Amino acid sequence: MKKRSFGKMTVRCAALILTAVLLFTSCMSEQEKLKKEKRDYLPIEITGYGLHKASNGTITLNGEPFYGFGVNWHGCVSMSTNSKYAEEYWKDLAKMGVPYVRMMFGVFYAREYDEWDKHRDRYLAKMDRVVAYAEKYHIGIVASLMWNYGAIPEHLGEPIDMIYHRESKTGQYIEEYLTTIVERYKDSPAIWMWEIGNEASESANTVQYIGIRNGVKSLENWTYEDLTQYYKLVGDIIFEHDQYRMITGGDMSPRHASNSLRDNGAWYPLDTYEDTLETMSYTNVGHVNCASVHYPDPDTWLDYYMRAAKELNVAFWVGEFHGELFYNLEDRISAEESPEEANEQKTWNDIVSVYLERDVQMFTTWCYARVEQQSGDTTSLEIGAYNGIHQNYYQMERITKVNADFVAEGKNRAAEYWNTATYLFSDYDFSKK
Repeated sequence: MKKRSFGKMTVRCAALILTAVLLFTSCMSEQEKLKKEKRDYLPIEITGYGLHKASNGTITLNGEPFYGFGVNWHGCVSMSTNSKYAEEYWKDLAKMGVPYVRMMFGVFYAREYDEWDKHRDRYLAKMDRVVAYAEKYHIGIVASLMWNYGAIPEHLGEPIDMIYHRESKTGQYIEEYLTTIVERYKDSPAIWMWEIGNEASESANTVQYIGIRNGVKSLENWTYEDLTQYYKLVGDIIFEHDQYRMITGGDMSPRHASNSLRDNGAWYPLDTYEDTLETMSYTNVGHVNCASVHYPDPDTWLDYYMRAAKELNVAFWVGEFHGELFYNLEDRISAEESPEEANEQKTWNDIVSVYLERDVQMFTTWCYARVEQQSGDTTSLEIGAYNGIHQNYYQMERITKVNADFVAEGKNRAAEYWNTATYLFSDYDFSKK
C-alpha cells in the first residue's frame, strides 16, 4: 500500500513539478514577449519632442504609447493673432483636456504668400504667437504646412508638376519655406506632428481644376504618381531638419474606386482590400510615416485603412470626421425637439464609439470656431460661449470624457511630457500686438 501510494505520490509530484516548470517557462516566455513588445515602441533614447512612430507603427509621446481625441482648428493662426477672444479659445481647450489641435499652419490662397515674400517677420510672428499659446496651455499642434498644395506653384506661375521638382522655382521656394519653418519650431514641445497639407489625394486621377493660371481655372493633370513624388520631396526636406517627429500627408480617405480611377478614370468597380493597400502605398512613402484618413466609413473601409497602415508599417490617425449634419445654427433646437438634431448627435457619438472599439489612437473632429466666425458651418464646435450660446455642446462633453478616460487609463501621459519639456517661447510677451 505504502509503496503504491509512494509511487502515486512520486508520479503526482513529478507531474506537479513538470506543470510548474511549464508554467514558469510559459510566464518567462510571456515576459520576454512583453519585453520585446515594449522594446518595439520604446526608443533607446528619447531624441526629440512631439509624436513619434515606433518600429511597430505605434504612436508614441515621450517614448510611451499615446491616445488622444483632438479638434481641428483650421483658422487658428489668424484667430490667435487677430481675435480679442484668442486666449479664451486656448483656455477653453485646456479646460476640456484637449491634447492637440490640427491647424492650417500657414496660408491658403496663392496671393497670401506675398506676405512671406515681402514681410516675412510679420508672417512668422503670427506662427510664433500660436506656438507660444500652445506651450502656455500645454496643447500639441499638428502643423499642416502647405494646406493648399496648389497655392505655391500658382503664386509663382508654374504648372502643378513643378511641385515635386526640387530644382524648379516652385521646388526651391518650397525648400526654403519648409526649412525656415521646421528649423524655427522644431525645438518647441508644442509641435507634435508635421503634416504636408490637406487632402492632396482628393484630385489625384480625377477631373478637377487644381490652380488658376492668368485668371483662368486650370485643369492640370494630377495623378497618384505625381502625389508620390511630391510627398517624397517634402518628406525628405522635413526629415533633413527633424528626424524624430512623425510626418503625415494629411490625406482624405482613399476614394472607394481609387484603383479604377488610376486605371481608366472610372468610378467602378469599387476597391478590394488589395486595391486600398496599393492606394495607401502611394501616399505613405519615403519619410511619410503616419497614414491620414478623413471621414472614414466606420464599417468595412475603416478596417481596410487600419489593416493597410499596419501592413505598410506606418502609424494611423483620423485627421477629420463629423456625423450626419443638420443645419441647426447655434444649437437653438434640441435633440428632443428635432429628429434631425438627434440623428446628428447619434451619428457623431456612434463614430466616436467605433474609433474607441477599433483602438484608433488619434482622431480629430471638425471644426473648432466661434459662431460669429463660422456661422454657416454646422460642424463648428463652439467651446466657449458667445453671447450665451454654445455650438454643438454635446461634442464638448464627449471629448472631455474620452480624454479624461485616456489619462486615467495611462494612455495619455502628456502631463509628464510637458512637465519635463524646455519651452521655446517661455519668455514670450503676449501683450505685444
